[in-house]
Amino acid sequence: MTEIIFIRHAQAEGNAARVMHGYYNSRLTLLGHRQADATGKFLAETPINIIYSSDLTRTYMTALHVAAYQGCDVIKDAGLRENFAGDWENKSFAELESKFHDEYYSWRRDTGNFIFPNGESVREMTERVGSAVKKIAEANDGRRIAVVSHATPIRSLRCYFERLPMSEMKNHEWPTNASVSFGIYENGKLTFSSYSEDYFLSDIV
Repeated sequence: MTEIIFIRHAQAEGNAARVMHGYYNSRLTLLGHRQADATGKFLAETPINIIYSSDLTRTYMTALHVAAYQGCDVIKDAGLRENFAGDWENKSFAELESKFHDEYYSWRRDTGNFIFPNGESVREMTERVGSAVKKIAEANDGRRIAVVSHATPIRSLRCYFERLPMSEMKNHEWPTNASVSFGIYENGKLTFSSYSEDYFLSDIV
């Protein structure tokens, strides 16, 4: 059994600017740093053996805040990256809605079955991230670890581990910035005991 704490990265420049992140490698904002520190404080009394992070800057910076309270290592893993958004990378949501109107609303309505133009399908991302989480979990049997990733990857995990249709993904909430979700991995299955907890961020402005 492996205890896994999933953490979505704190607010990044792309979030503040309302752009499609994907692989676009923005940094945390000042608010993001405060959020990540608050997440670290929230988890300070929950010992974590090791932290795995997407190799993108916004996730790694978030992981370092958490690691500062734990005194543990952070390992980068590109398998935990956000969806590669292809032609939509670093474009504002307003521009996407205007120039790719039908595709934009297709993404909003049925994220799980979407394929980014000249990018990665959400299904491909789900397989990539799910496989990375499974490998990490099985390498850390008997430990408590943290995985710092992105909104769509965390949102996709139930589809991967429960083998749900990708159309079910639209029924899963987007995890909020710097939120934590607690899960147990055992015998090839991942079960969440809580999802997108963020009450400890309520006073962070």
